[in-house]
Amino acid sequence: MFKSLAVYQFIDGQKRIVIKESFSNNDLKVIDRCYSSLAEYERYKTLFQMVLDNYLDLTKYLEKQENDEKHSEDSIKKIGFHANRLTINYLSSAKLFIEHTEKKLKSKYGNNSQEFKDWKSATKKEFDSSFSYRFLYHLRNYTQHYGFPIGSISRNSKIKNIMLFFVKDSLISNNYDWHRDVIRDLKEAPDKIPIFRVINEYNGCMARLYQAALKANCTTTSY
Repeated sequence: MFKSLAVYQFIDGQKRIVIKESFSNNDLKVIDRCYSSLAEYERYKTLFQMVLDNYLDLTKYLEKQENDEKHSEDSIKKIGFHANRLTINYLSSAKLFIEHTEKKLKSKYGNNSQEFKDWKSATKKEFDSSFSYRFLYHLRNYTQHYGFPIGSISRNSKIKNIMLFFVKDSLISNNYDWHRDVIRDLKEAPDKIPIFRVINEYNGCMARLYQAALKANCTTTSY
């Protein structure tokens, strides 16, 4: 229970801090709404922090391996295992954020609300404009049913470093039902798709969707 609360009020045209020690029902409703808004912000922040941490874990690992010249055949197998594990973690956390946001906005505001429509417009914009978003969003489902996302590790015999790739043929040579736009993209893509470029672009998409999620939840509700 609150004993006192500092609030801003306009008194004689000036903004002043006033200490309140008693609260009306309306005051308590405003406090409850503020707490609810802060709690929702923390949930979105926590979910996106998981996405960001998994992105950093993955990219730091890939960068370290690609810059390390001391690789044996055995170590390359281990790199494939860990790179796939980190990639799956990243894809799963990103999709969790997207699906959680959609469910929360639909539940809070309704399917026909402007907030939900704005969110759907934001995800559609990323899907329509970014191969990386289209591909990695659906790649997460692929990993659930058909196997590891990373299909190739190439080693440069001269400088002895390695590069990791998504391999087109291994992704489309099975019965997985890719979205029509993604299968078109993959057919037009090079045989080996460098991971770094795709992952970095996708993370930019996720950062924009995080901002869209926060904006959708910061409505002009009157307190």
